[in-house]
Amino acid sequence: MLNLIKKEFKVSKSWIFLLFLSIVFSFTIFMSTAAVEITGIKFIENVAFSYAVLMIVYVSIVDSSYRDIKNKSEVILNSFPIDRKNIVRGKYIIMILYIIMYSLPMWLTNKIFMPIIYGGESHLEILWSLMIITTISLIFYSIYYPLYFKSEDGLMTFSQVFRLIIIML
Repeated sequence: MLNLIKKEFKVSKSWIFLLFLSIVFSFTIFMSTAAVEITGIKFIENVAFSYAVLMIVYVSIVDSSYRDIKNKSEVILNSFPIDRKNIVRGKYIIMILYIIMYSLPMWLTNKIFMPIIYGGESHLEILWSLMIITTISLIFYSIYYPLYFKSEDGLMTFSQVFRLIIIML
């Protein structure tokens, strides 16, 4: 299973760019909420943080899935003596690793660097945000991965519908 996780990191070349993007998002989130002095600031900052991490995780996993489809890696994986359960577990573990990997720089930026630069306090509650992010991701990928393993057409349709929903938000 460890080799499957390594494969996911090697396949997904966009994660370094997205890691940098998560730091930029955290600066944007803090700067947009730093000037506002209202009671709902905590809610706005936490929602913005959660949404940013969810979108970056979504892009990483969809990018990895499309690269797998393009490179026909399912043929290679099916030729190895790997249990299907381990493949699915590896996909869920990589999702959780992506959540941690993208949340950590944003949290560090909001808690350490931004108060030093702006002198303001960050109202980000990382535990609740991570619970929300993980729950939404698990629900989404419990639909996404069965479609991914069943057919590419169903996956493409689901991804297109989800992108339209994101654009409408």
